[in-house]
Amino acid sequence: MNDKIHGGSVSMNDKIHGHTGNQIILSAPKHSTKPFYLIWTKNSTFIADYSDNSITLSTKQPEPNKYYLFLNGSLKINKLKKMDAGNYEVEAYNETGKHLFLIFPYGLYCKFLKIDQH
Repeated sequence: MNDKIHGGSVSMNDKIHGHTGNQIILSAPKHSTKPFYLIWTKNSTFIADYSDNSITLSTKQPEPNKYYLFLNGSLKINKLKKMDAGNYEVEAYNETGKHLFLIFPYGLYCKFLKIDQH
């Protein structure tokens, strides 16, 4: 597993370090068949899904516009806070319900940045 600090997008199987206040994009893996249904969870709690290009976001987001789900399956997390740390999973199925992939977990660690003021 790789340790990386990102300000943009990441690939699967990475241990991710994000800085508070920044955003991060967790990428869904590419598959030869476009998923009909895809779901993202954090610590086994529903975040977002899409089914047949219709996106649903959790109504229990920690703050408005915390998460954004792209039609390519990538999940954006805005304004990172320490509470965003955790294990993120993405799972996908085709139209007949066949399991296409399960990626788990993206381990997200949020670090505080100390800003020196002169």
